[in-house]
Amino acid sequence: MHAALTLGWSPTVRAAVTIGFIGGLTTYSSFNYETMRLFEESAPATVRIFLGESDKWHHTPLARAILERLRADGFAGATVVCGVAGFGASSVIHASLIELSTDLPVVIEVVDDQAHIDRLLPILDEMITGGALVTMERVRVLKYAAGQRHTASRPGVE
Repeated sequence: MHAALTLGWSPTVRAAVTIGFIGGLTTYSSFNYETMRLFEESAPATVRIFLGESDKWHHTPLARAILERLRADGFAGATVVCGVAGFGASSVIHASLIELSTDLPVVIEVVDDQAHIDRLLPILDEMITGGALVTMERVRVLKYAAGQRHTASRPGVE
């Protein structure tokens, strides 16, 4: 037999307990949903920007210009990786060992929270005027800490 019936609860008390239980359950479910949505919205992501090393922004290599812009705008960090070979939408292979290429592949990796990633996309729309590939995926950051600052070996380079 049901516990409420064995306790001698009136139908009014049973209704109040039931409504209270269901109300608590839905409140918890809503809280859980909102918490997960907030976590997903602020979860870090990696954006990879695939360019050619000959791409420019106002006579400056595009990868360097994007890197400087992201630093000035307070992004957590970005890395430029230079490739030794690759091909893209044009299907032309660019390689440094096979031929003297002037357009080797370059990848910029940016890891940041969703708010910064949302600010990144208009920056890329502004600065990338030629061919490019931009991808994004959610990541789990295991560690993010500043290291010891080194003295720059060249002016403007850290």
